[in-house]
Amino acid sequence: MVGFLLGNGADADAGFGDMGLSMPAAALQGHIEIDKLLLDSGADVNAANSGHDTALIAACSRGNLEVVELLLMYDADVNAHGRDSHALTIACSQGDVKLAMRLIQCGADINARNRSGRDALRAASEGGHIELVRLLLHHGSDINHIDSDQPSALQLAASEGHVKIVQLLLEYGADPDWIHKGFMRASGHRSRNALQFAASAGHAEIVELLLDHGADINAEVGSTGSALQLATEIGHSEIVKMLLHHGARQLDEIS
Repeated sequence: MVGFLLGNGADADAGFGDMGLSMPAAALQGHIEIDKLLLDSGADVNAANSGHDTALIAACSRGNLEVVELLLMYDADVNAHGRDSHALTIACSQGDVKLAMRLIQCGADINARNRSGRDALRAASEGGHIELVRLLLHHGSDINHIDSDQPSALQLAASEGHVKIVQLLLEYGADPDWIHKGFMRASGHRSRNALQFAASAGHAEIVELLLDHGADINAEVGSTGSALQLATEIGHSEIVKMLLHHGARQLDEIS
């Protein structure tokens, strides 16, 4: 039917109501034959739907490598920004190693960020996808990315309890005390460094790792208090003992 319509003058870039443009709609549904017909009929491979998603971003959101390969053959823009993110960040958030590798091979920007400052390394670290974290670091991902107002990859991994990822990030030089300067006096989760995240979440092994890599045990970022204060308030007794053993100032010593 699509071939018939195109053969009779239908616009290859026409939309389908709520489904948006033909190319992204077909890619989202995994209809590779339709996408190829559209491309061969002159459809714009980089056209975006009303949500700003291109066909490549739509295909990546479904993890459809076959459709992705087709789109790349027709010079799809691997760095196009969609509604929520870039293709590589989407692949990394889903833990799709093969897809991420292919995008990198085709020139995807390792450090591209979405509008809120999230990048591929943060997505992979938060999701616990260590193979992707290793891949991104190997290709030069900016491990601290200090110009973003998002928690760092290390902070996210520490918060989620991903021990091996925390260790890997530290080995690659992640700053255990990093926090965006805009949140130094803020309240809530964004004002915590990696040690505070780990202590408040009860991740004792990560607390130990961070201390072994020089984390400031008495740092008080924002209004959340030190790691010891957080662990004490929440009731993580093992972490409280660990912090005291490593020389944390006790609460009555904090002015």
